[in-house]
Amino acid sequence: MITSYDTMPFGIYLKVLDVIEDKDRSPLDVQVGLIALLDGTTEDEVLDLPVPEFHKRAAQLAFLEAPAPDPKPVPLPRVLNIGGMDLRTIDDPAAMNTSQFVDYQTLVQQGRSAWPALLAVFLVPYGKTYGHSGDDDPKAYDIEAVRKAVAEELTVVQVEGAAAFFLNRWRRQLGRSLTSLNRRVRRLLRTVKDPSLSTPLRKQLKDLEELGAGLTR
Repeated sequence: MITSYDTMPFGIYLKVLDVIEDKDRSPLDVQVGLIALLDGTTEDEVLDLPVPEFHKRAAQLAFLEAPAPDPKPVPLPRVLNIGGMDLRTIDDPAAMNTSQFVDYQTLVQQGRSAWPALLAVFLVPYGKTYGHSGDDDPKAYDIEAVRKAVAEELTVVQVEGAAAFFLNRWRRQLGRSLTSLNRRVRRLLRTVKDPSLSTPLRKQLKDLEELGAGLTR
C-alpha cells in the first residue's frame, strides 16, 4: 500500500484528490475509495476486508491529512526511461519547436491536472519530433503514451519538482525575451513619426508590458 507522497504515482495522486473532493461521498466512503486507490484494489475488495484490517489500512491514510510538500524545482534526468521509451529531456526553450511552445502556453494555464501532459512537452523519444503524428511519418510518436507513462511511473514529488523547474526556467527565459523585444519596440517608436504606424506600435508595447507583468506574478 502506498504510504507517502514520495512513492505515489502522480496519476494516482490526481485520483486521490478527486475522491477527497467528491462532495457526494461520506467520510467512510472516502476512506474506502482512498484505500482502494493506494492499495491497488477495488472498492468492493476493500468492503470485503475484516473490520480490524480495514481500520489498520485506514490508519495508513494519515499522511494524506497534510498536503503534498511544496515542490522543490528539480530537473528531470537528461535521459529518462519510462513506458519502455528512452526519452530525451528538452529543457532549453531555444531548442524547442513552435508546436511545443504553443502546447506549453496552453497547458501551463490548466493547473495540476495537466502536468503529465505539460511534462510530455519536454520529453521526446530519440529520433522523433514533437508534434509529428501519422503512421507514414518516421519522426512521429505516440504523445499519449508519453503522458500516460509520466502519470503512471513518476511520483508526485518528481512531477511537481520537474513542473516547478520548467515553469521557473521558462518564466525567466520568456522574461528576458520580452525585455529585449520591449527595448526594440521603444527604439523603433523614437524613429516613427507617422501616427498610423506609431499607434499599433504603442499598443504592442503595452501588450508586452502586461505580458511581462504577468510573468512576474
